[in-house]
Amino acid sequence: MKKHLIWLLLAALLLSGCGREPDRHPEWDASWLRFENHLAAETPEGFELREQNDILPVVGLFHSSWSAGEGRSNPDATRSSATVYDAQLELLLSEEDDEKDAKSSISSWLTNEKQNYKVGDKIKWKNGEQNYQIYPLLEPKEDSSYIHGAVAFAACGSSAICAQLLCSDAFEGDAVEVLESFLTTVYFGEN
Repeated sequence: MKKHLIWLLLAALLLSGCGREPDRHPEWDASWLRFENHLAAETPEGFELREQNDILPVVGLFHSSWSAGEGRSNPDATRSSATVYDAQLELLLSEEDDEKDAKSSISSWLTNEKQNYKVGDKIKWKNGEQNYQIYPLLEPKEDSSYIHGAVAFAACGSSAICAQLLCSDAFEGDAVEVLESFLTTVYFGEN
């Protein structure tokens, strides 16, 4: 009986919010997408939030995506995405053990980009105190509905982020400029 009472008490504490991490950033707007207390981002102008996955917070991995333009059927039925937009913006945050591991994640992500796209020269870009590496994605190495774009990487303490903008031929903006504009609305929390 005592066992059941203890489990009931623990469940009540968790359901009442006692087991949740406190909000360390009340200054972050309620409309912003949040990855717990690690990061917040505003929805970019002209984009719509499509997906927010924080199903892996236990391992420190968070993912969100936005799209611009009307969705249309993907002509390549072998691709995993059945819908193609004018542009697709992805944001990935990985919480690592330390800054060295965060930089290692960035290196792996860049290697992956180079397998999928011809990558342009690195652009060093800074927003406030945060340094980014931005790379233009010039053309896909295989057939893709997304023919160009840009990707940005940053390490903030033990956090590694990747922001990727993929553009179809219908997208009229400059991918690097749109990505830089988005990054001005990404806010880092404590690590």
